[in-house]
Amino acid sequence: MGQTAECEVLARRITVPTEGGPDSRNFYTYTDCSVIGAPSELPDGEYMVRFEGYTFKTTLHRGLWLSCGPATRNREVPVFED
Repeated sequence: MGQTAECEVLARRITVPTEGGPDSRNFYTYTDCSVIGAPSELPDGEYMVRFEGYTFKTTLHRGLWLSCGPATRNREVPVFED
């Protein structure tokens, strides 16, 4: 790691219902995260990608981005549905 660059992230946003009464609020999370549009000169290796208060680990190998698990949420950023 140690490289910083702008890129785009494709991710599936899923709503997670909470248990409770009709006034309870649902929250959301992201899964199936993919990197697109990253600079081609980035070297192979592991990267941490951050977007909308989430972070996921990915590996660049011979020009292909490989996700290494689910996105995790920064606890400081609200994630409730409006």
